[in-house]
Amino acid sequence: MNSAARQLVDQVKKLGTLPTVYAKVNELVNDPNCPASKLGAAISNDQVITSMILRLVNSALYGFPNYIDTVTKAVTIIGFKQTRDLVLASSVIDMFKKGQAQDHIDMEGFWKHSIAAAISAKALAAHMAKSDQEAMFTAGLLHDIGRLILFEFTEKLPIKALIAKCQEKELLVYKSERKVLGFTHMDVAEALFVKWNLPPVLKEAAVFHHSPMMAPRFKEEASCIHIADAMAHAMQLGNSTDAFVPMVSQQAWEVLGVPLDKMGAIAKQVKVQYPDLIKIFFQD
Repeated sequence: MNSAARQLVDQVKKLGTLPTVYAKVNELVNDPNCPASKLGAAISNDQVITSMILRLVNSALYGFPNYIDTVTKAVTIIGFKQTRDLVLASSVIDMFKKGQAQDHIDMEGFWKHSIAAAISAKALAAHMAKSDQEAMFTAGLLHDIGRLILFEFTEKLPIKALIAKCQEKELLVYKSERKVLGFTHMDVAEALFVKWNLPPVLKEAAVFHHSPMMAPRFKEEASCIHIADAMAHAMQLGNSTDAFVPMVSQQAWEVLGVPLDKMGAIAKQVKVQYPDLIKIFFQD
């Protein structure tokens, strides 16, 4: 792990621990004897996350025919681990709603890109051999979280100048980060995920989304986020500071195993679900 990136993460007080509700949910999910009602009750203690979970499960992302009115029902339908992943996603978004980053980055554009990548990742995961759609949704949502942390340090790091220079020269920002900063936003994300002790599949999928073949254990999942990120850029849904579409690795396509003739339908699915998710995440 990059030591400078770890020190950076350690300086952001709000990143000290994950919200209490996620810690409790994670504990219950790991208990094989935990009933759905107990997990639902634990989540319901946090009204912000409860509201987000219910809006998500009743959205076009799932397309359930009947309205789901309680978290316990949501847990029963989508599963324990899947619910935990949605709690994580909701917790992190709520955590980053306020902070120095919002003064220096288009937060709405950032989250729109992240949401588009998350929807794309979930849609791609439906065609993967090892399908964990909610994990891929969460990894897609958090894949650029390191960039938000970088923007907490604009007075100390030349991040704004780096982005401006890359845009002027039509370069991808992540390719210049290590040379200018000494680490990348993926290094920062890794330090955060390790600090929070998040599942390895989420960590690798997000941290290696620009270099999926370097993922030690989860190359398929990292490839999923790699392609989902490129899809979000290509469809011009949001903006995560890079003004250009990153090149897609041929090896990632092969590892992912999603037939190219499925991509049209996947892209259409993203376009259908995207507006609904935007309303959910930007609802006051």
